[in-house]
Amino acid sequence: MWGKGLVTGLKVTWGHFFGKKETVYYPEEKLPMTERFRGGHLMLDVEKCIGCKVCAMNCPNAALKLTVEMDENKKRHMTSYVHDIGRCMYCDLCIEACNFKALKWDQNYALTSDEKGNAYLYGTFVKNSQFTVKYGGAPLATYKFTQETENAKSYALDASIISLAGEGITFDQIVEDVKKELYAGKTYINLILAPDVDEETLEAINIGLKDARDGSINLTLIGCKKIPSRGFMHYDMLKSIALPDVTEIEENAFLDCSGLQKVVLGNLTKVYGKAGEKGIFEGCRTKDIDLILSKDQKVMNGGKTEGGYCWTADIIKDYSGSDEHNGRVFLDYDFQSITCGYPVH
Repeated sequence: MWGKGLVTGLKVTWGHFFGKKETVYYPEEKLPMTERFRGGHLMLDVEKCIGCKVCAMNCPNAALKLTVEMDENKKRHMTSYVHDIGRCMYCDLCIEACNFKALKWDQNYALTSDEKGNAYLYGTFVKNSQFTVKYGGAPLATYKFTQETENAKSYALDASIISLAGEGITFDQIVEDVKKELYAGKTYINLILAPDVDEETLEAINIGLKDARDGSINLTLIGCKKIPSRGFMHYDMLKSIALPDVTEIEENAFLDCSGLQKVVLGNLTKVYGKAGEKGIFEGCRTKDIDLILSKDQKVMNGGKTEGGYCWTADIIKDYSGSDEHNGRVFLDYDFQSITCGYPVH
C-alpha cells in the first residue's frame, strides 16, 4: 500500500511539474478577462457618442458626468466625460442604455493604493485616459496618459498627504516640510491642518511655497474648517485650492490670488465680506475660476452686521438649481463655471 501511494503521489506531482502552468507572473503576465467582465475604466468612444446623456440618466449612483454643448447648427458636442470609479457599482446599466455602443469596459482590473493614498495602476491604458485620486471631491493627484501605454508596466500616482496638525510642530518645521514637497518636483501638494488653523500656519505654508512659479501649485488642505481673514493673501503660486472640509471663511481670505483657476469648497455656513468690500475673492479674476461647491450647499443670504457684512446659509433653499447657480453667481461674484450637484458653464 505504501509503495502504491508513493507512486500515485509522484504521478500527481510530476503531472503538475511538467503540465500546463495555472499561475502567471503577475503583473508582467495577466490572465485575459472574459468578454462580459465588468471592471477598470469605463471607456467612451467619442466618435460614436452623440451626447444624449442617456447613460448618465440611467446611472443609479450618478457615477457618470458628461458636459455637452450645442453649436450654432444645434448639434450636440461632448466637451468632458468623467467616470467616478468610487461611485460606480459596475451594474452595466449605462452600457445597456447606450444605443450606439459607445461605452465599454477597458478590463484593466489592477488598481491598488497604499496607506498614504498613493494609487498604483497596472496594465495598458488608452490615449487620453485620465485618473484622479480624490478626498471628499478634492483632487489629490491627477494624471493623464497622452499616449497608449505599454502592457504589463506599472504606474504610480503620488497622492501622499503631509500632516501639519500635530501638537508642538513649529513654524520652521512647517516651512521645511512644505519646501520638501515643492523641491521634490510636486505640483499637487496635500496637507492636513487643524480645524481652527491660524494665520501663522498659513503664513508658513506660503513661505514654503514662495519658490514655486506663479499659478503652478494645486493645494489641498484637509481638516481645516475655518479660514482666517487674509489667510491666503498673495498666494501667487496657486493654480487651484481645495478646502473640502471648510464651513466658515473670513474677510479677504483669497486676497490678490490672481493666478487661481479652480476653487473647491466644503459646505459653507458663514462667509464674511462682500464683493468689493473685503469679500473673500477680492483681487481674484473670478470670471476665470471654476468653482466647485458641496452638493449640499445652501443658498447664502447676505446682510450687514456690526462688524461689516456676513453671508449665512439658508435653512431650506438649496443652492443647486437656484437662480444664482444657473447664473454662475456665488457671494455676488461671477464665475467661469459653478459645479454644485451639476456643472453650469
